[in-house]
Amino acid sequence: MQVRKATISDYHIVMSICNRNGLNLLMNQEKWIKFWKLNPYIIKNPDFPIGWILNNDNGDSVGVKINIPLVYELNGHRLLGVAGSSWAVDDQYRKASFLLVMKYFQQKNVDFFMNTTANKASGAIFQAFKAKKIPCLSYDQVLLWIIDYVSFAKSALLKKRIPLVRILQYPAGFILWFINQVLSYNYWNKISTKVVHLKSFDQRFDVFWEKLRKKSDRLLAMRDQVTLNWHFHIARSKEETVILSYLEGDAIVGYLILASDYNKEINLKRFQIIDFQLLEENFDIAKDLLYEALQHSKKSGASIVECVGFSGMKRDYLERLSLHRRKLVPYPFYFKPALKGESVLDNSAIWDPCSYDGDTSLFSIVQSLNEKT
Repeated sequence: MQVRKATISDYHIVMSICNRNGLNLLMNQEKWIKFWKLNPYIIKNPDFPIGWILNNDNGDSVGVKINIPLVYELNGHRLLGVAGSSWAVDDQYRKASFLLVMKYFQQKNVDFFMNTTANKASGAIFQAFKAKKIPCLSYDQVLLWIIDYVSFAKSALLKKRIPLVRILQYPAGFILWFINQVLSYNYWNKISTKVVHLKSFDQRFDVFWEKLRKKSDRLLAMRDQVTLNWHFHIARSKEETVILSYLEGDAIVGYLILASDYNKEINLKRFQIIDFQLLEENFDIAKDLLYEALQHSKKSGASIVECVGFSGMKRDYLERLSLHRRKLVPYPFYFKPALKGESVLDNSAIWDPCSYDGDTSLFSIVQSLNEKT
């Protein structure tokens, strides 16, 4: 068995390995090329390894692990994180999977490693290489907003394979609606005119990022205009992403980004809150952005909105405004500092993790969030 560096020209090999192992990346070759060539870090570091291919003794490609560079900032210092992604190996060669993982963890000039979409197997292997769960206790607690009670009830019944779905969806939906009414959760109030939809990430996001990055003791992935456009508008389609901003004059003081997802098996359309940033802790701004997200999602025919992660006051705001929860199993987010010994990354206070981190929201993938590798 041999491991070699992956190249951009390996598109068909990577897709073939991933697809036959149940990891269906929805990315054509043109998007694949742009994804790597327009990566903000690779533009300046073209020799960066984009991953590794596992070959058997006959020279056949039987495994792959993709390696995505992501720049972070902490107290004015830049850190390079690498997201292990799209890890797939053919069944008969699974015992050789560690060869790919070793290449990944042997990288130089890296500050930390992360797996943000771990399944049970990859999470266990990351832990075997001394990786840890991120120090954020609520990360596996998904917040839910049900916005179409009947259609959500139908999907839930289909998932549990309960018979008579067409009949039971109505009483089940009524019960969910009644619970929300009793608890006075009204998401349909008039929204401030300061909340606007944007079609793209423009220069105002550069101004916003320059202010946001000055927050002390906060680990943040780059969120300038170039990085945001690469993150959301290369591998994914623009139609999947909704950009909501809160404006003071023409300046952005807060934003929320949604991404759509559809599960054909249970006929469930949902939106996920991928990113949510505020320059100042302001409950009214947070509430207006969230309520607009919920109203837009309902108009778009979604059944639910979900949110993973965030910490501090933002998490408190979101929990105050949500009613339903579900547990994310298995735990999805592991990290490992590159240097041995005590690390500043072990400090829970610096983390504000969300679906913007790692590869969680980079791709359109035909799998549920807690099933990806």
